[in-house]
Amino acid sequence: MKTLLLSTALFVSLFIIGCKKDKATIEGPKNFDEIKMSDIQVKESQMSDTLIYGNPVIFKTNDVYVFKTSANLFGKFKILSVGAATDYKLTISATVYNTDGAIKQLNSALVLSSVANTTFIDLDTFASLTYGDNRIDIRWWNISTAQVGLYNSNGAKMLLYKF
Repeated sequence: MKTLLLSTALFVSLFIIGCKKDKATIEGPKNFDEIKMSDIQVKESQMSDTLIYGNPVIFKTNDVYVFKTSANLFGKFKILSVGAATDYKLTISATVYNTDGAIKQLNSALVLSSVANTTFIDLDTFASLTYGDNRIDIRWWNISTAQVGLYNSNGAKMLLYKF
């Protein structure tokens, strides 16, 4: 009888322990606005300074990229639009963070035009620069009539963010 009681007590205890809710899992951001600097920092090891190029359709509206600038600041941008073959203007919404995680700079419609063949951008300030400037983080350019490219410079790197 004692064995039966102990077995029943053990079974009930294990059943109760097994039925407790699992700890809630921490989910990542679900959209561009939810991405914080800490979410970007954990992706740093996956970032690359490799050229992204091809037919303009590889750059899709609402694609999100996270980046680390040549000044070691983290940020994110979302593609708002890619223009037609006559200009291939890339319009992005971008945010860059200070080292403490506070927003340093916001730009809701930064336009990178490849009409002049190449646009050079400092992602720390969203300033358009000239070739050779060591603050250049990315270049957007019209490689040919059917190809455009997004290229990191001076140690900057980025990653297409997957939700």
